[in-house]
Amino acid sequence: MAVSWQRLGNARGGSISIGANDSLWVAGAYFGKWDEEPQHWSDAPQAPDVPLAVAVSPDGRPWILTSGDAFQNNNIFEWDGASWQPRGGWGFHIAVGANDTVCHVGRGGAIYQYAGNNGWTVVPGAHVPTADDVWNAGGLHRIAVDPQGGCWHIGRGSEIFRPSGGGWQGMGAWAQALSIGVHDEIIHVGRGNTIFILQNGRWACPYDDAWAIDVSIDSRSRCIHLGRGKAIFRQVIPLS
Repeated sequence: MAVSWQRLGNARGGSISIGANDSLWVAGAYFGKWDEEPQHWSDAPQAPDVPLAVAVSPDGRPWILTSGDAFQNNNIFEWDGASWQPRGGWGFHIAVGANDTVCHVGRGGAIYQYAGNNGWTVVPGAHVPTADDVWNAGGLHRIAVDPQGGCWHIGRGSEIFRPSGGGWQGMGAWAQALSIGVHDEIIHVGRGNTIFILQNGRWACPYDDAWAIDVSIDSRSRCIHLGRGKAIFRQVIPLS
């Protein structure tokens, strides 16, 4: 059955994220938050620099990655409700789980978890590429945090890996973007910019008419994606 999509306003971006409370943000060419009523985008508070990626906390506050300073440092910021707070570190991609665990991919392709007080700790043994590989591959090396705080990532060979027994389990999927919903839905953008979701241990493709570069999923399990022209689309679920 074909999926219907609602285009959410006229905003375009390069990164989308939705918090556990369904706060949807977009970053890139435009940086803002979707207002369900009256169905339009509101401009985000002025950021220290152009936001390249966004991740949203469970209570709807965005974390952003910017291009950083002249030394490519200090590009991670959190909105505390009143101002942008620098959180140390430097990253390529960032994600926040439904339990408020924050992770980013940093120098050397390592994954870091936020430890509070502007400090980060390394998530050991992750199969991530080197920093040079990240630069060359662009957005392929992404992460997502599950509701239990586990950091899934797109690693070597562009395969999805999940934390398992103190190590990592390959999930047998080639991906270029990855997201995890509040109900543990695992969704990714794969080959041909097709959207896949993990169902009963297998990757299914229920969104046969969608073309995406980034993806997220809300608390109603509706897929939201950046599609052609970097426009934002949300799955329409018919009323039962």
